[in-house]
Amino acid sequence: MNPRQKECLMLLVYCFAKFSKWEKALEGLMFLLQHYPKDLFVLQLSSYTHLNMGNARLALKDAEKSLEYAQTPSVLATAHLLRSKSLWQIGKKDQAQESLNLFLQHQNAFLVQSRASINEQFEPTL
Repeated sequence: MNPRQKECLMLLVYCFAKFSKWEKALEGLMFLLQHYPKDLFVLQLSSYTHLNMGNARLALKDAEKSLEYAQTPSVLATAHLLRSKSLWQIGKKDQAQESLNLFLQHQNAFLVQSRASINEQFEPTL
């Protein structure tokens, strides 16, 4: 699969998920995960899809795998939020709360990082 084909399939899968066509989204995601098992967008969309289909354990698996590869605050925040929702659905409320706290920490770090970037872009030059 070339990069253009991957991009088109990812867009199609996203559209299926956006319109709650979970089975169709999952079919495309399974194909993508076979070819791109470390792709964070695919892993996180797969986790989100599993959550919406009521498969919290599979959602948790994909969320935790995305945590292995995530490096930026925004991706880490998303992974922790998906992990928290999955744990909550499974009934592991304490672990879900811990993951939710990590989501908030990474989300805050992302906002601080974004604000600094915006300030740099619009800083007047003298």
